[in-house]
Amino acid sequence: MDPMPAGSQNAYIYSDDQGRTKTRGAFANPNNYLAVPANFNEAQANAFAADIASSGMVDGLRKMYAAFKQGGEQDLQRHPKWGIPKEFATPAFVGSASYHLGSVTGRAGLPPVLSEIGGGAANMLNGYVEQPVRRLLGRKSTEIDTTGPRFLSQQANFARGHSDATAVRKPAWLTNDFGLGSQGQAPPGTDRRRQEHR
Repeated sequence: MDPMPAGSQNAYIYSDDQGRTKTRGAFANPNNYLAVPANFNEAQANAFAADIASSGMVDGLRKMYAAFKQGGEQDLQRHPKWGIPKEFATPAFVGSASYHLGSVTGRAGLPPVLSEIGGGAANMLNGYVEQPVRRLLGRKSTEIDTTGPRFLSQQANFARGHSDATAVRKPAWLTNDFGLGSQGQAPPGTDRRRQEHR
């Protein structure tokens, strides 16, 4: 779920790529779930994070910047890889894009502050330089939300993605009885070996 109240309910949800039927997010997404492109999956995100982790700090940061910059291949809002037409942005994927950045940062073992500074700097340049220049030249521009800490509007989603990726998980043997069931005491007069193998 989106950690920002109503964060993923502000955008319309479309029933098809032609935009013939649209429903307000509050009705189409009553549980405020993060929305992702249909062809996005966690295995792909994990593979990308593993590649970053094995690339070393300098090369890994370079790859992260190239992939997550506006229009980069890991930009869930804009890249054609996710089925989004060129020059378009998908508002419904804003929260999940930030969560994805946080998750990959955590899984790759990078300090979150590096991605926050990189993402914030890119947002600042885009919002205060590139988009005004585009408007001045009469080109299509996009509003960039820079209202959050370090110019990141989706800080809560980034932080949740990072914490979910780096959470210490219990090993399977602590949470799974592997079909053996409870190993409590056998009732008096019962052959314990027979009871355990029923």
